[in-house]
Amino acid sequence: MVDLSKQTDPHQVVLARMRRNGTFGQSVAAVEEKISEFEVDPDYGILRNLRSIDRLIVPDVLYKLTHHFTDLEGKRLRNRKWFDYKIFYAMQKIDFGLSRTGVMLKSEARIGVAPPLAMDRRQIIEPRHFYFNSPFLIYVKKRGDEYSPFFVMWVDNAELMQEFSSSTGQ
Repeated sequence: MVDLSKQTDPHQVVLARMRRNGTFGQSVAAVEEKISEFEVDPDYGILRNLRSIDRLIVPDVLYKLTHHFTDLEGKRLRNRKWFDYKIFYAMQKIDFGLSRTGVMLKSEARIGVAPPLAMDRRQIIEPRHFYFNSPFLIYVKKRGDEYSPFFVMWVDNAELMQEFSSSTGQ
């Protein structure tokens, strides 16, 4: 597990090479527990920083995802004033980049609501599927034990990574 930069504030970027541990919440909890255990290690003061003999190699990650929440589409709103209205479109776009210069994260969510008759005239777009197969976990959160991650992602598909080149001098 690595905190990519202890100076970043208010956000923290953590990478953890590990097996998937149930839900994202369970995975993050397992990482946070290991970090807590490490903080009481007698060698924590020395090992908490990268030393000149240590090596850190992190691939550049480029990730663009559009997800349609089909499980929400067709559901009625629970607000009394809008009770007859249904969700006809629910989508989120995520644009994520990880490189030696830092992390870039953009997210956009859209929801379309219409009266029941209008639902039949709208075309629901099918979701795209993305598969991952070489696990490492990334999450971004505000610094401090009291904060939960606002972004959690597994990176385990080599097609999303740029090939590492040792000729860069890094």
